Amino acid sequence: MCQRPEVLKLSERQYSLQHVKAFGLHNHLILDPWNKNCVFYVDSQWKICLVSIDENSRASEACPVLAVPDSSYKKNVPDRLCMTLEFISAELAILADGAGTLYIIKTGVRTSGSAWEVLHSEVVLGEDKPFLLRSASLSRKETELEIILLHVDTKDDGFISILEWLSFHSDDGTKWAVTQSRRLEGKLSPDYVNVVSDTQSLYLSGEQSFKFVYDSINPVEEEDDKMADVDISTSGAVPAYTWSQTDEDIVVQFTLKQPTDKNSVVFALSANEVKIGTDADGNLLQGELNAAVDVEASTWTITDKTKLELHLSKQDSSFQWPLVVVGDKRGEMVVSEEQAEKIHQQLAHLTSEQWNPDPEEDGKPAYNSQQLEDCDVFPGETSCMAVFNGTSHAVTHLVNLGSHQWLFNGNACSSSLPAICLRHDVDAILWQLTSDLPTPGVSPWNHAATFNAFGYVQASKRQRKFTVCSPNYSFVAICDCVKHVYVYRQPAAISFPLRNRKTGRQVAAVAKQQVVALDTAEEVVGCQATDEHLFVLTAKSLHVVHVDHED
Repeated sequence: MCQRPEVLKLSERQYSLQHVKAFGLHNHLILDPWNKNCVFYVDSQWKICLVSIDENSRASEACPVLAVPDSSYKKNVPDRLCMTLEFISAELAILADGAGTLYIIKTGVRTSGSAWEVLHSEVVLGEDKPFLLRSASLSRKETELEIILLHVDTKDDGFISILEWLSFHSDDGTKWAVTQSRRLEGKLSPDYVNVVSDTQSLYLSGEQSFKFVYDSINPVEEEDDKMADVDISTSGAVPAYTWSQTDEDIVVQFTLKQPTDKNSVVFALSANEVKIGTDADGNLLQGELNAAVDVEASTWTITDKTKLELHLSKQDSSFQWPLVVVGDKRGEMVVSEEQAEKIHQQLAHLTSEQWNPDPEEDGKPAYNSQQLEDCDVFPGETSCMAVFNGTSHAVTHLVNLGSHQWLFNGNACSSSLPAICLRHDVDAILWQLTSDLPTPGVSPWNHAATFNAFGYVQASKRQRKFTVCSPNYSFVAICDCVKHVYVYRQPAAISFPLRNRKTGRQVAAVAKQQVVALDTAEEVVGCQATDEHLFVLTAKSLHVVHVDHED
């Protein structure tokens, strides 16, 4: 028989921000994308337990399907973590036991409750490195498997978050072996991680960027030897070049390491790409330009044999370039006095040296920092969303999220990746990431759904612990630490249209928020949602809430 779910707390040595971000909030309830009426959890005896619901939304007794091996001594592993389980096909699952061992499991038909079979187990990172499973992806031919593991390590007297990317291969689907290992490092655990086996693409989103530091097959180039994606404005490094722009031109200036004549300059330019360097300095700037240029009107000059200047003529004078070359942040932009004055004039209507006591008065800015809500606060560091190519280690797509806070990740379907939900102003927008090979210049994330005013809805829930949404995006649920679950529904048509008092605009649909009060005050340790049900796991029981879409 199954026992209560196993709930671990962080140890005294897991005190850093990296540990809290990576391991502090664990959802102990696992949803099966192939069987939406089944959920799983790990009990205190290290048994994986299945709970299914019938057509009347009644939950079955918890049924053990696998007893995780070697529980007697692995429970004593120092700083061990919670178990993490992910289903990668209708009959395969990946399990990380939190004590250093990774399992590939054949589940069979999971609705039957039959016993699972361990196909492969391995201590992949060593006995002293417990880890969590963050993502797993099986190829369409079911012969290649990509797994992303997360652990926290020390470096330079501090802590860093490490993503281990392991590739497995099997000829017959029963015997698996590691064929490649890759490693990425970052300051904080990412909010979103997913890997696609068929395209070797890694999707990452978070407050801090990651970079490849190891690859067992394709050695990672030293950052100084390639066109590194380094932001000079935040790193404090000496810029590799300076540049300025007007409406018509881009001017890039390089300081050469040693005297050079014009015959040693290597230069190639097309409407969309540039390459310039010298025999002694190598490539100074190379890659795709941020916008098209007029090749005939562009040129370069060299003065005093140590100053190289590149002049690029814009084709579109209305476009201000954020960078010279896409992804190359080694340069420092220098703003001329003329350009600075122009920017000040454009922004003058947004600023004032005086406090405005009457924001209703015309002609004065109405901004008041004291009116900001919790959901208006965004991280001090720049958040980003990126796509990495696992073979070349290059960032193929990168977007700065700015103040678009991460709110939650959507549930995965059997045919698609989980969506990521970001705050846009007061609303929440779900972005669906493609599982196809990302195309250069084409966004790999597409708008999936919008939850109007959900940014404010979430900010008002001070005791929130989990946020989940249904796979069809019909509702979002915010689960408190104890007792309450708030169900936010998408706008639905109403029988009698309402009218806005101020604008007079007629409203034909309204969103609803409902509160579910659990009949217990136990701590909530897990929450999942399907299109018709909401599952809430507490320290002692599992609650199933039926969500009626006709209400």
